[in-house]
Order: sequence, then structure tokens, then C-alpha cells
Amino acid sequence: MTGEIEVREIREVEWEPTPAGHDALVVPTAPLGARVTAWREHWDKTVLASNSPYPGGMGHDSIRMSSMQYLVEWTKLSDRTIRSICMVEYKWCSLGVADKLLTAMGEQHLLEQNPELHPRPNPEWSQDRWMRWKENQGCV
Repeated sequence: MTGEIEVREIREVEWEPTPAGHDALVVPTAPLGARVTAWREHWDKTVLASNSPYPGGMGHDSIRMSSMQYLVEWTKLSDRTIRSICMVEYKWCSLGVADKLLTAMGEQHLLEQNPELHPRPNPEWSQDRWMRWKENQGCV
């Protein structure tokens, strides 16, 4: 063994260009990422910087958490997923992920009230795929 890495097999896999590729409804990542980033900065400046404990829930009444720890705990999303949204690495985010984040932040109302965050059909889907999804949902 010479210490080189041997590649034995290269398999082709089906790749979706964004994490939202499998979801029918998506929201634009840019305004969501901006909102999550602003919320995290506010949390870290007020809650984390103060001497007050974590504000209730989940049995952590005496523990202070960073904004990232809080979001990971409440959403069950990985910190990598949350960071990729904050850094707007993808154009679209699934509605389910957006809803988890906004709910954890107490801002789920933004999906209805903020036009930039209104859910829309996944632009990566073909018309046929969208119509099949709607039929399966009983919409057609």
C-alpha cells in the first residue's frame, strides 16, 4: 500500500440541483436566508448575550443556547442545512424546511403575510410532474 486512494467504482447517481428538487412547493431562499440571519443576530445579541436563561420549553429552562443550537433543536434540521439557507447557497428552499425554521423563530405568519416568502410551485418540476402531484393531492 503506497498511501494513495484507489477509486474502484464510479457510479452515476441521479442528482437534484437543489434540496427543494423533490418538493412540490418551494420558497425563494434569499428572503428566507435574510430573515433567518437577522433573527439569529437578534437572538445572539439579546438572549445569548444577556444573563437570562433560555426562554422556556423543551426542558432547557436553565440552559442558554446559541441561535444555531436553538434552531437545530427545534427544527431537527442540521446546522449545515441552516447555514446553507443563511448563505443562500440554493435558489429555492422546500416549503417544509421554510415552515420549520419560521415556526421555530415564531414567525410562521410570514409565509402568508410576506409576498417574498409565498410558497410557489417548484420551478424545477415539469408541468407533467406538477399535474401528477396535484392529482395525487386531490386538487384536480
